[in-house]
Amino acid sequence: TWGTQSGAPLPSTGQPGRGAEAMDLHFQGVGGDSVATLHCDPLTTGLEVRRALSGVVRTPLPLLKLLWQGEVLDDTSTLAALGIDGELPITMLRESAARLGLLPCFNGLYLGWEEEGGGSHVFEMVLDSLEYREDDREEEGSVTGVIHYRYVSGIFGKSTTGKRARDYVRGTVQESGDIELKGYECQPPHGLIC
Repeated sequence: TWGTQSGAPLPSTGQPGRGAEAMDLHFQGVGGDSVATLHCDPLTTGLEVRRALSGVVRTPLPLLKLLWQGEVLDDTSTLAALGIDGELPITMLRESAARLGLLPCFNGLYLGWEEEGGGSHVFEMVLDSLEYREDDREEEGSVTGVIHYRYVSGIFGKSTTGKRARDYVRGTVQESGDIELKGYECQPPHGLIC
């Protein structure tokens, strides 16, 4: 169960309600288990509720969905406009980080170039969103994946052109929907493969 320390309701972006009192919203998992309780103003928006709940249940905002009466809760509507009065629980869904295609700007095959040594080495790099999976060993929202490299040009000449490498990466889905990645293993550990 969670609420603000002062006991004040979550802030709203609208005007104060006419006679409307703050309420406790109860959230349940898909199986009906109690997940959290938030103290909210009736003019709090769906996005404000999701943002507060995201911090409580430690789930990145893009991976958190709320269901009210069988529909996904609208981010722009207020609780009052949706007819939510705190009497019935709201169902919380955690999307898997393995479904990264749900996140903005990360769905498909990406091709880019990386220069190293002031341009003395140029690599083609490819990311395939389907190769990224949820990392159960790390915190909620963590993912693992692969960045593929191919040597395009540089001081090593034509004998190295076309050779490849892989960088295995881990990262975390941020609230903004961005993914911060950091390498933890290269294949091969040194040089390139044919």
